Amino acid sequence: MRKLLILTLLVSAMVGITLPAMAGVVKNNVDEYKNVDKYGNVDELKNSDIDRVESPNVKEIGNSNVNEREDSNVEERESSNVETSESSDVGEHENSNVKENGNSNVNERESSNVETSESSDVGERENSNVNDHENSNVETSESSNVKENGNSNVNKREDSNVETSESSDVGERESSNVKENGNSNVNERENSNVETSESSDVGERENSNVETSENSNVETSESSDVDEPGNSSSGKSENPNNVDEPGNSSSEKSENPNSVDKPGNSSIDKRENPKVDKFVNSNVDKSENSSVYKYENSDVDYGILTKILDKIKSLDKIF
Repeated sequence: MRKLLILTLLVSAMVGITLPAMAGVVKNNVDEYKNVDKYGNVDELKNSDIDRVESPNVKEIGNSNVNEREDSNVEERESSNVETSESSDVGEHENSNVKENGNSNVNERESSNVETSESSDVGERENSNVNDHENSNVETSESSNVKENGNSNVNKREDSNVETSESSDVGERESSNVKENGNSNVNERENSNVETSESSDVGERENSNVETSENSNVETSESSDVDEPGNSSSGKSENPNNVDEPGNSSSEKSENPNSVDKPGNSSIDKRENPKVDKFVNSNVDKSENSSVYKYENSDVDYGILTKILDKIKSLDKIF
């Protein structure tokens, strides 16, 4: 009896599940063909539940999230996060770091991105990134680091970093770093590539990166980054070539564009302002003549030679 009851319950459960499912299938089939005319043609599906989905989430959005936003997050913001900032990211430049500044970061900003700020980033220099340069990142270049500065870093500065700049990218050298400078990359700039700033990079020296050299990278040489014979390679060399010149070597004020050392004024000998010693305010010795050869005050002991000559003369007298 108990088994029979269990079987009836199972059969009733199966019937209760399968009959509604079958009824739903039949209903769907009937609904699918409810719009069929007497000829078997389906006419009224133009407004069916399927075709009404022509304009759900996709089409009938008069102003979708992508298209018709007149003031989207990207385009029409007149003052975006990047552009139209009147003051730059670093210093007191009148024009900001990237775009729509009166002058952009790279091209026409009146004051460059890092330098040419009327007040420097660190010390009391009027326009330098570090100390007393008037308009230089490191030195007192009158024109800022990039463009449309009085002399821009690349193009429109009278003394640009690359071409036809009267003042170099870093220092106040009359000719820029590479080409068409009144003075060549290494030679004819009045002030060296790095220091020649009227105010030094670190202290109150007039033109030195370290000490009070008027125009030197390390020492207080008047116009030299390394060697200051006539005017050092970073100094005021009149040759546009980066080569050693006899009259004045590549590190000197060479008047010859060739890369040959002349004994008259070799790259090592007889330079009036050598690399180590004869700087106006030298970091090392401040000897009037260089540290190697032909100084007026030489480190070589000529006494030995004179003694040998005296002995030879004495031997001549004996014989």
